[in-house]
Amino acid sequence: MPHFRNILLAIILVVTVPLVLVTGCKGSGFVTYTQKAGPAHFSFEYPSTYKVYSSDVSDAQIQLAFTDNTTSSQEPSQQTWLKIDVFPVDAGTPDAATAFENEASAVGLLAADIHTIEQLSTTVVGVQGNGVAMQYRLEEDSPPIVVRLIYFSKSGMIYGVHAGSNPENAEGSKAAFDNLLKTFKILD
Repeated sequence: MPHFRNILLAIILVVTVPLVLVTGCKGSGFVTYTQKAGPAHFSFEYPSTYKVYSSDVSDAQIQLAFTDNTTSSQEPSQQTWLKIDVFPVDAGTPDAATAFENEASAVGLLAADIHTIEQLSTTVVGVQGNGVAMQYRLEEDSPPIVVRLIYFSKSGMIYGVHAGSNPENAEGSKAAFDNLLKTFKILD
């Protein structure tokens, strides 16, 4: 009987270890965030080195922020972060394009030395999202920040996805941003 158990154990290991390794590779290095409270329910993947920095959920809107533990510092321009804003379509913001224009105007009023890197356009949850990648300074003498933002609307809600970092971490920030958009799902 002990011989049978050893054979059975060997079979289980041969079958399950490769299964665990293969499924573990998918999304490796990412964590799934699921939002089930508030006016919208959704999920997405973000890097496992990030942590939830803030979460403000009400009946009307959702604001989430994540920071990268490997690059966090007290100076905002030196942090690497992701931010998600969700709010309903209303008279002041009737669509995602208006939300994007409002955000771009706010950055223009608050920032210095603004440079557009590229215009962004992608499909998220089956709808068109539009935005921009830009570099700016919070103040004339502060270090530069590279920010990517995209706005899209679905089912009466507007979603704004932002990512930012210093220029040295811009590629990692872009990868986190792209992965978030690729894995974003609206939940019932």
